[in-house]
Amino acid sequence: FLYRPEVESLFAPLAAQVVRDGWDTGLKLGHSVRSVRDALAAVRVDLHFATALITARPIWGSPALAENFLHRFQRLITHGRREAFLAECIAARMDERKEAGGPVLQLEPDLKRSFGGLRDVHLVRWISFAEHGPGDLDSLRLRGELSSDEALQLTIAQDFLLNLRIELH
Repeated sequence: FLYRPEVESLFAPLAAQVVRDGWDTGLKLGHSVRSVRDALAAVRVDLHFATALITARPIWGSPALAENFLHRFQRLITHGRREAFLAECIAARMDERKEAGGPVLQLEPDLKRSFGGLRDVHLVRWISFAEHGPGDLDSLRLRGELSSDEALQLTIAQDFLLNLRIELH
């Protein structure tokens, strides 16, 4: 949840109620309540937060606030932290692979973190975002970074892994 500092005292209880209502209905939200300044500060120190924001989109509220934040976030990553962000993403992905082990060592497949899993598709998107901005697969295809066949194969693989993961949960 993103808010302007002048409405923090009004907004924090509202956001807390939305989260509680979500939990009551079975929706488990990964969330935080931050001002633009606080969110940008968190991007500098929290890789998980930064990578989650790559696919952020406004759902409700001020389009201008969301647009301002997303523009500043993209600029911070693509200009201010590009090299550090790329190094952190790649190192984190390598650590996940080590932790997950190879498929031979697993009793059940880790569709998210194993080699060739969802995180590898995410890594492509994170790297593209840091290099060029929007990192969705269609944008990569339109910019010529992926061929039509590569984009289609990645989309099919991502959809398959996501659907399988949802079914297993």
